[in-house]
Amino acid sequence: MDLNTLTKLLNIPGYKVVEVIPMTEEKLCQINKPIYKAMLLKESFLEVYSCKDEKEGEECLKRWIKQAFSSGLRSFIELGHKFIEKMRYILN
Repeated sequence: MDLNTLTKLLNIPGYKVVEVIPMTEEKLCQINKPIYKAMLLKESFLEVYSCKDEKEGEECLKRWIKQAFSSGLRSFIELGHKFIEKMRYILN
């Protein structure tokens, strides 16, 4: 999902209706800051896959881990700790 679109699922018994609502990043941040932060962290993590070599990948992953720690989001903080533990396997 791109950051300019928020998909809202309406639960109607027997039906699944999807309504697409145009949404700016600023508006999304105002509505639900934790979800906005999580989306940004997900997007920034994808940069790890575009690194040219292991050294660049390690630097990128370490930057992401710092972002995760400073996010205040418990799930991402825990994930950051797990990435530190498994970094050599992730970068291999």
